[in-house]
Amino acid sequence: MPKSKSGDKKKKRESSGGSVKSNSKAKENGTSSAPREGSAPPKQTSNSKEKKAEKSKKKEKIQSEDVQKSQSQSSSSPKSTKPGGSSNKVMDAMDELKPLFDDPWSKSYALVQEDGSDLRARELLADTQYSFQIPIRLIELFSKDEAELLDEMKQLKSLLPPLSDLVRDAVRRHEDIIASYSVSKTTLKAHKGPFFKRSTVKGDPSLEFVPVNLHLQRLVADAPAADRSVIHDVITVGAFTAFSQKFRDGGLLQYAELLGGRPVPGGGPCCSLPRMVERLAAGGRTALDGDKASAMYQAEGVVQAIEEARSRILEACVGLLEAEKADDSAAIPALVKIITAESSRVDVALHSPVVADTHQQLASSSATGAAPHLGCLPVPPLAGRLVSLPAAAAAPADWRSAAAAVSAAAAGLCAAEGAALAAAVPQLRAGCDAALAAARLARATTRLREQRRTQLLRDAARHRRDICFSHAVTAASVGLLTRLWCRPADPAFMEQLASVGPLLQFEGLLSYYGHEAGMVQDMVVAVQDLEGVEFILEPAAAPKGPGVPEVRLEGGRGRLQVYLPTPKALLAGKRAGKQIRFHPRPVFFNVGINEQATFSEYVGGTGPQRAFNEDSFRQLADYVNLCSEQGVLPKPPSSGDESCPDVGDLIIQLGQTIRSGRPKEVKILQLASQICRAVSGIRFCSCKSAKDRTSMSVTLEQVNILSRELQLASAERPRALALMRTDGARRRNAEKNVGSPRFSFNTLQLLTMPSEYRAPPGTYGAVES
Repeated sequence: MPKSKSGDKKKKRESSGGSVKSNSKAKENGTSSAPREGSAPPKQTSNSKEKKAEKSKKKEKIQSEDVQKSQSQSSSSPKSTKPGGSSNKVMDAMDELKPLFDDPWSKSYALVQEDGSDLRARELLADTQYSFQIPIRLIELFSKDEAELLDEMKQLKSLLPPLSDLVRDAVRRHEDIIASYSVSKTTLKAHKGPFFKRSTVKGDPSLEFVPVNLHLQRLVADAPAADRSVIHDVITVGAFTAFSQKFRDGGLLQYAELLGGRPVPGGGPCCSLPRMVERLAAGGRTALDGDKASAMYQAEGVVQAIEEARSRILEACVGLLEAEKADDSAAIPALVKIITAESSRVDVALHSPVVADTHQQLASSSATGAAPHLGCLPVPPLAGRLVSLPAAAAAPADWRSAAAAVSAAAAGLCAAEGAALAAAVPQLRAGCDAALAAARLARATTRLREQRRTQLLRDAARHRRDICFSHAVTAASVGLLTRLWCRPADPAFMEQLASVGPLLQFEGLLSYYGHEAGMVQDMVVAVQDLEGVEFILEPAAAPKGPGVPEVRLEGGRGRLQVYLPTPKALLAGKRAGKQIRFHPRPVFFNVGINEQATFSEYVGGTGPQRAFNEDSFRQLADYVNLCSEQGVLPKPPSSGDESCPDVGDLIIQLGQTIRSGRPKEVKILQLASQICRAVSGIRFCSCKSAKDRTSMSVTLEQVNILSRELQLASAERPRALALMRTDGARRRNAEKNVGSPRFSFNTLQLLTMPSEYRAPPGTYGAVES
């Protein structure tokens, strides 16, 4: 921090501030396109204020003209930039944002290296249309999945009272959720304001699928004398949580416990669900018999397993027909192997207890008119009887027939040739459809047998998970697109994507206490759900108009595919004609830093947080080892500082720091961010609204990078940190959200925060958060 106010006046003259023109969206938001200066000292006279303001305006006008002149001379397409060409690097970095981002804002700083040489740095802040576009497409997929659940329940409409009343109640709930999602989609499509969701409306139900305050925070810096430069990006975004749903029942992990100590179904992988599905595919009935209390989760796993197998079977069938037509005998054995293995997986899934027992009870009740006996399923008995199964359910009601049909059709297809091969494909498709229908009927019946309280809780959990997942997918997609479109071409990163997938490192500054404990739980599940998302790169041209490259989404809960538009140049060369598909490697580290974190530590409530961090550490260490084994571990930057540890040493330090259990150990976050940068990972930083605590963290990280990689003078470090927090992009972010360039801290909060995370005097106060 600065030592005196008089000393600051001289130092601030060395810092240059400038901005690029904001678009019309910022004007609608009531914000100014010019950078805001930090709060003035309290005892400044009005004359001195006017002189300072006039001098500042002249300086900003000159620099703004220089920025616009430089922009008009540079190209908007991504390009490779030589480290030595640092004079244009800042403007290149700004132009690179054009394909994806809106309302760019920048601030320049003149700093000094340890040897006295100049060090120039600039912060950039921008928002993006994807904050609304991606949630709209996700809502459409969620609505489609909800409609499938609705159709499943309608199959049981022939039940007599009181079961028919339960069916009608379930149908009404699904219809209400679909209607709610439709309203959200309509609201997002009609949105005309800025391309981000302000923190002040984070609890608005009509905007619940939009992540809060999503922005790109970029640091560009160069040291001309040393011929070195850096670019660092962080996606700042509010916690992936359902503010509109409140926290009466906690977060998603608490929902899982209330639903029986198992992961919440209805979405992507969470907790042990992926392992359960793998056991289902590999071990059959005995793999699931051990836990009869998980009937609903067995049903979810069966449906998911059959959906995945069906998709792979149909994809292999298309490839088999093409190979037969092209007389490509080399490709046929592998495709036949896929079809055989996946058809076996369908057979195993249909022989799981939840499907077999459910269909046996339905068939027995339909034949005798007696109330079904639930056998091994520990759920409330059906208080009624079945008179008949509807026509849609009659065909797949015999799950054995469906399993046999898939096996026979797969065997016939694998043995067929020529015209017989084309004729066998529809039979296999029909068998897979019958198997999926049988599994869905079992899932609907199992849901109906649950207590009403459990059904309501399950619906709420599914809705909550959709919201959190939408935030996570949107942020992850923006982070990946930023690397693909807004950075110089990096063949090594593309190789890393194709071989091991990207590291997505999420940093949380939430306290594991009160409502924020629920937010942490939501984030844990949302981040882990990203493991099940498949990202696919497809070539695209830069947009010529005001829009952004289109992101396509297919699939649904638990099987989402995101097609990312990618500059054609990145997919040329040895990757030409090859599709790059990958699953990300997300990790989430959280350390609370405010007064609630102090209280949580005092009452011993941070045990779950420590467990999450330890789990993320193991995943991060595994990723680093995998990169090393595959030969895609990036080389460390040539900072000239031989004391800078390598990534292996950083991993060891991180493990030791987590195990130490020290309160508010922010070194965990700093080491994790350093490892992320070392392995070309993508950084995300969150607190409740990504406005206050997030600002303290990203500015500290930027100064750490300048110190570590460009040898920022140690005497300059406090000044650089104070400048970024007083005059920088994060003040602009606060203003865009609440209309005032002040951070929402009070004196008590700052006293309980680690010293390096405290806002400078004059930059904070009582404002809406």
